[in-house]
Amino acid sequence: MKNSALKTFLLMIAVLSLTSINYSCSSDGEDGVESCSLDGPNFSISDVAGSWTATTATFSILNNPNNRDIIAEGGSVSLSVQGSGRFSLTIMEGDGTTQNFSGNLGFCDDGFNVAYDDAPDDPEIYTTSFNGTEFTLLGDTEFDVDADGTEDAAIVRLIFVRN
Repeated sequence: MKNSALKTFLLMIAVLSLTSINYSCSSDGEDGVESCSLDGPNFSISDVAGSWTATTATFSILNNPNNRDIIAEGGSVSLSVQGSGRFSLTIMEGDGTTQNFSGNLGFCDDGFNVAYDDAPDDPEIYTTSFNGTEFTLLGDTEFDVDADGTEDAAIVRLIFVRN
């Protein structure tokens, strides 16, 4: 239980840190991630171009026991990134349910932004790290964590290794 409480506390700190910073990508708000840079403070989109497989894929709701670990449940997550910033993400849950996402990646105001094709003007902001072989994303998203058919506000943690 102490480990779970510590994880919840650390995730809460991460969320508060992310939500306390105001990010914007363009002066007119219409260009989304496309007006952002492909070069970030510590790595570039070209550095993460290629195919990736998640070794960790967790979706958590603060103070809620209904957290999901896609990999532990027998699922998988794959990511394909193009040098232009275009990406496709596939989440296959343990029951065989598959979700596909695509959009654009970019750096805006020192934040890593993900603009999904179905909501290009509402990008998600992630904390990232990249060490050459491992690419990590942490941030706020929406995902049906409790499998009730309704999207939940969640914190996602994805750790990918290059294929």
